[in-house]
Amino acid sequence: MVRVTKEMEAWLADAGDEVKPNASSVVKPLHKLVAEHQDVVKLAMQLNAAVAMHRADVNDLLTIFNGYDHLWTTVLDEFISFSGLYNALVTFKNIPC
Repeated sequence: MVRVTKEMEAWLADAGDEVKPNASSVVKPLHKLVAEHQDVVKLAMQLNAAVAMHRADVNDLLTIFNGYDHLWTTVLDEFISFSGLYNALVTFKNIPC
């Protein structure tokens, strides 16, 4: 498409006519084309509505699971240090401590 447009512009320039780009010959960036696509906009709005609808439920679950945060902080750290897993990974991967 771009090659044909350039060839047409060159052909018109050779003919002596002045070439004026129209709106359809201007190339837009891909992210702008995707962001302006009707289906993408519609799906983004649906996703936003679904997230907003379940926000309260997710906050309730986070409150419940925050009571168990010691499991993935202290107990996990103790397990890793006790099992020697961290030292094995450091030795194997040569990761600085």
